[in-house]
Amino acid sequence: MVVQIVRNLLGNKLGYPEVLRTDNFDLARAKFLAPIANVRIVLPPREIKTFSYFMAWHPRLTAEPVHAWFRQQLRMAARII
Repeated sequence: MVVQIVRNLLGNKLGYPEVLRTDNFDLARAKFLAPIANVRIVLPPREIKTFSYFMAWHPRLTAEPVHAWFRQQLRMAARII
């Protein structure tokens, strides 16, 4: 996922495509790519307090297969983090 976001941001501007072919996208690589992508990296506060969140969508999209798939992907991603 992160790799795809970087590809979308940078396209073929990099001379280091091996950086984009890995899922091991660590902070060192992010710091390397940040100036190229014009992105600023900030560290999170020491403690991130919990918060509630929810999804909302137009009722006509409830039965839409692609939208249902996307909501499921978001739920799975949220469980991981």
